[in-house]
Amino acid sequence: MRLDSSQQWQPHHRFQFLYAPVVFSFLWISVQIQDLSCLLDAQFFDVSFKGTTSLEIVLAVLLKVIHFLWIVVLPYQVHGLDVMLFPWMTMFGFGGLCLASMFIVSHNVDETKAHSSEELNKDWARLQIETSTSWGGKVGSFLSGGLNLQIEHHLFPCLAHHLYAPAQAIVQDECKKQGIHYTAYGTLFPNFVDHIKFLYQMGQKPSSKASGKSD
Repeated sequence: MRLDSSQQWQPHHRFQFLYAPVVFSFLWISVQIQDLSCLLDAQFFDVSFKGTTSLEIVLAVLLKVIHFLWIVVLPYQVHGLDVMLFPWMTMFGFGGLCLASMFIVSHNVDETKAHSSEELNKDWARLQIETSTSWGGKVGSFLSGGLNLQIEHHLFPCLAHHLYAPAQAIVQDECKKQGIHYTAYGTLFPNFVDHIKFLYQMGQKPSSKASGKSD
């Protein structure tokens, strides 16, 4: 998917607002492949592992294999494909859709992209606030483990998530005093709708003037 104007545009991006929710359902498979890739490369994307021994990496890979055997192979062996396939697909598909949706909406709407600048990058706290969104309150925080209040999650990563909702009121009040843009939604749905709109806009072919050499 194309989530930033710095990414090269491809023709299939025109349809990303349609296929994105389907892709979200494959989050579990994607995470497993990504984890194994990071372990075998001994780095997390551009960050190399420091102090991690080969034995620890082997142990991590072994635990991944056990996880796969326990959650996929064993049910297949015990119950058969026709019994376990639908519940397995439902669990990982629905779970992936929910988790991916809660993650991606927090940083990929118009309002979180419009405030990135060199000046903003000098202020860590303001960067966390103006490039993230929060939705819901106590109920959403209980159901998502605090992922809904992403701004507060970024500002206070060690704070217990049941305290995010009270902290949100304080953060919003301070943002209003300081003139800092705070993006909040009442529920996940309008945040998700704005994300789909954002995907549609990012999926349109940039004009030659706007894209320069990126295309």
